[in-house]
Amino acid sequence: MIMSNYSLQLILAISVAIITYAIYAINKDFSASHSRNIAVDGWFGRGKERKDDERIAPFKISVSEEAIQDLKFRLKNARINYEPLEDCNDFSYGFNSKYLKYIHFIHAKPIHNNYEVIVPLLILHGWPGNVFEFLKIIPLLVDPIQQIGSDISVTFEIIAPSIPGFGWSAAPMKKGFNTEVAARIFNKLMIRLGFSRYLLQGGDWGSNIATNIAFYYPENVIGLHLNMALVFNWKALLYAAFGIIAPRLAYSSQTFHQRATGALLKDMLEETGYMHIQATKPDTIGAALNDSPIGLAAYILEKFSYGTNTTYRSLHDGGLTNRYISIPTGYAAFPEDLMKQPEELMRTMYNITNYTEIKAGGHFAAFEEPKLLASDIIRFVRTIQLE
Repeated sequence: MIMSNYSLQLILAISVAIITYAIYAINKDFSASHSRNIAVDGWFGRGKERKDDERIAPFKISVSEEAIQDLKFRLKNARINYEPLEDCNDFSYGFNSKYLKYIHFIHAKPIHNNYEVIVPLLILHGWPGNVFEFLKIIPLLVDPIQQIGSDISVTFEIIAPSIPGFGWSAAPMKKGFNTEVAARIFNKLMIRLGFSRYLLQGGDWGSNIATNIAFYYPENVIGLHLNMALVFNWKALLYAAFGIIAPRLAYSSQTFHQRATGALLKDMLEETGYMHIQATKPDTIGAALNDSPIGLAAYILEKFSYGTNTTYRSLHDGGLTNRYISIPTGYAAFPEDLMKQPEELMRTMYNITNYTEIKAGGHFAAFEEPKLLASDIIRFVRTIQLE
């Protein structure tokens, strides 16, 4: 017996519902209580809990000569003589070893300020990125007249912290550190810096942390701008299931009318294998990657390749909670982001005041298309009250 297209779509819709519920059930970050109650403090450092050092002090990068020489030795003696399969000259099986020898750099330009309004902006990175992603967009945001256009009256004071465990931020030493804890830490940071009210921006894990800040500390948040979002609630689930069967009725944007949900789910299964091992056996994969800078580069660069443009994989170089964010929210939908969301789904969880379909770019928006992202942040700021 041959099933009709409608039957297949219905089965697919039910499958999406089951998968989404499974994600909800196992992911405590998204299945947290609807209550806005969150612990005022927490201790994730070494040893017994002690009073926080609340000083704000300048930081100087200091790396021992021994560590530098060890890194040079590992890079010089790296074993990258393995070759891709003869009939697979792309990124389908992961990072292509031929491209481990390319180096890129960032050029920062001088800054000049002459603006009516200065807005504090907490901008948060995700994985596998870090604050390095923001070195292109920071000059655009602190001096947008010079970099974007002359009709701009607002500029930003940027605070771009490293998530604990990334870059130069100390790593958590105890279990239980999650995006809610990170939200508490970063809100405290902004208050200690003298910002009782500030704007938020985030992508990837940064978007989840920023969303939690807006949820738990709305009194401190002017507005929320995201370039990725995970919308987990029953209304969004039903909307997504209906969108599989009748996308033209569910979504106003033509971008999502041709959304091949089956292909999307297939891509998600193929591209999220790393999440399982990192979530369940982080020490195992950590030992391997920490021992080899080339191995770590391959692991991370493969994600940058796919996250930038989902078609790059075929090139040779290639909760269900009811919580609602009432803070004014802007969303930049980048076309090549695997997790881009329709406006209709975003509105089930966020108070959307500005939704923009960006013409180019993918998951690592600040790094790939800094001017497009900066322009959308400025566009969003114009829709909200800054007081």
